Amino acid sequence: MNIGSLVKIKEGTDDDRLPEHRIGLVVGTQVCHNRHRASELIYHVQFNNGKTLKFFEDFVEIISEAK
Repeated sequence: MNIGSLVKIKEGTDDDRLPEHRIGLVVGTQVCHNRHRASELIYHVQFNNGKTLKFFEDFVEIISEAK
């Protein structure tokens, strides 16, 4: 998954700022270093409501990958 990819946030992920359609654009990434688990990638996803939210990669599905 790259910056510019169109994604959908998986059902079961709850955030009041998340639009009902759950579709957004990846606008950034970061690596989360955790003592208890291996490093994980976090995606910054921007939605059409103007909100940019962060999600661990397990909660993000690719609709269309950017090249």
